[in-house]
Amino acid sequence: MRPEERALGNDFVADVTLELDLRTAGRSDRLEDTVDYGVVADGVVAAAKGERHLVEHLAEDIAAAVLEAHPVDAVEVALTKTHPPVAAIGGGVTVVIRRTRTGPKRP
Repeated sequence: MRPEERALGNDFVADVTLELDLRTAGRSDRLEDTVDYGVVADGVVAAAKGERHLVEHLAEDIAAAVLEAHPVDAVEVALTKTHPPVAAIGGGVTVVIRRTRTGPKRP
């Protein structure tokens, strides 16, 4: 972690994509038959608390928390550090990972 990040902190935006069978929820229109994305969001915020040195580490923590807490087959986490302290980067830096119950998907 750069000294600037220690002093200023970091802002992140997380896009979390869940993979699961949605046919039952699609037919029933009941929250009980799917994953409550509000609960997922609360878990993402909880996973983001604490100090980490790499955006990759936080992405892994978020993916692991989702897989542990929800009946999903896979999760994709796109985590963007919105204002990295690097002059050459005007926007954010994004890391994207996909994890399944059986491990990382390889190309």
